[in-house]
Amino acid sequence: MESMHRNRIRLDLEQELVSLNNSVRICRFPIAGPDENELASRMAEQNLDNMLDSRLCRRMDALRAAIRRLDVNDYGVCALCGEKIAPSRLLAAPTATLCVQCQEELEEGALAADNRRQSAHSARG
Repeated sequence: MESMHRNRIRLDLEQELVSLNNSVRICRFPIAGPDENELASRMAEQNLDNMLDSRLCRRMDALRAAIRRLDVNDYGVCALCGEKIAPSRLLAAPTATLCVQCQEELEEGALAADNRRQSAHSARG
């Protein structure tokens, strides 16, 4: 991968990381409301905030990992087969660690495992 292209990718990853870092909220505990309904509403909102923050943190971890892969010249190499990840895939998903073929095989395997679990569960029920 060209140095100029790698620098552009790094800049994009770092900018997204800074943006997301500014978006993460501090965990808040629900404040007692005037009644049980208000408290329940505040707790539901807190749970949603926590799920969104968790998602943001996973994305930030993926961005940091991609930056580390750039540092060690491992960026754009499939973690399973070792082949180069297509530039178009990296453009669409800059934190991708798998080539399209390996990603599809992984997803098909997970789907097959889910189907086996459902079939086993149905057979017991």
